[in-house]
Amino acid sequence: MLQKASVESLYEPPANCVALTRYFYPPSERSDEKLFGQLQRAEAAIDRVVTHPLQSHQREALLCLVSDLRAGLASSPVSTFEKSFLVKALNKGMFQIAAAEFHQFCYAEGKVQTRLWEKRKAEQYLFSRGELLFP
Repeated sequence: MLQKASVESLYEPPANCVALTRYFYPPSERSDEKLFGQLQRAEAAIDRVVTHPLQSHQREALLCLVSDLRAGLASSPVSTFEKSFLVKALNKGMFQIAAAEFHQFCYAEGKVQTRLWEKRKAEQYLFSRGELLFP
């Protein structure tokens, strides 16, 4: 008898997003199953609020950022992702301004976290240049 595959097991996350996330969070800290579920929820959140078309690398970078927010690993002291200036800039096609806003989301427990700052820098690079910052 065949078992039904779960929706998450059918999900193929973007390779750059997985590579970038794995660079900062090894599987021992964030399992594939957990990461893939967070990425799926992040995609749904992006689809709800971002109305301007994005290039694939821009979407991948944004997906990495939003998956951290959905996982509760990062936050902003100013606003939620949905109400952020980053989303407003994206929806107006102001991509350089949007890229500069990634660092608003490098807080955890009310403080800037070095790992999140570095991850935001890598996401910003992917968003702006379409390639990973590291090999």
